[in-house]
Amino acid sequence: MREILLILLAFIVGIVALIFSSKYYMQFCLKVMVQKKHEWLDFIMITSCAPEEWVRPYIKTISRMKNRKISQERIKRVRDKAQISCVNRLNKLIKYVQVATLIKDDDVRNQIKKSLLLSSEKWQKGEGVFCEYPNEF
Repeated sequence: MREILLILLAFIVGIVALIFSSKYYMQFCLKVMVQKKHEWLDFIMITSCAPEEWVRPYIKTISRMKNRKISQERIKRVRDKAQISCVNRLNKLIKYVQVATLIKDDDVRNQIKKSLLLSSEKWQKGEGVFCEYPNEF
């Protein structure tokens, strides 16, 4: 009887520990996700350029292609793909700004949205997606 109670107690303690740890893990994940979006918002609003994380894989691919002396047409296709990808990510960020509860003032929300829409128009023209970053690849 004593062993059954110990097993039951260990099971209950394990379940409680699992619930608390999953709660704190979810809070951590949400904090990271929201923080990252706001860092991207700040960067785009200040520089009107795509964040380095968004274009890094394309810059590496283009660099490898240039080293292998691959045609400019194929390099242009990669640049176009990067442009489309960044515009799509920016559009998702604009949708986030529209519904984000962390931005309480409508004037601030509209200013951010206006700035992002200007960047989106610029990027769709092919300008500003690839900027000079401090760490060249």
